[in-house]
Amino acid sequence: MSDQSLPFRNKSVISDLRREYKQCVSNFAEDIAQVYELRAKVYRANREFKEGLGKDIYQLLLLKRETPFC
Repeated sequence: MSDQSLPFRNKSVISDLRREYKQCVSNFAEDIAQVYELRAKVYRANREFKEGLGKDIYQLLLLKRETPFC
């Protein structure tokens, strides 16, 4: 059996596998970076909501609870 008949002995097959692996790793790294960017945006939006409108809603609910028969 020759070396060329075995896929992992063929240099072009190994080269292609390495290239595909590097591309997959690169894509994965980009995806992870996007996830962290979106996570930061969501965290910021939640914090702004809690500090702004969410706080106002909470105050209104407290006021409503303190006011009998409304």
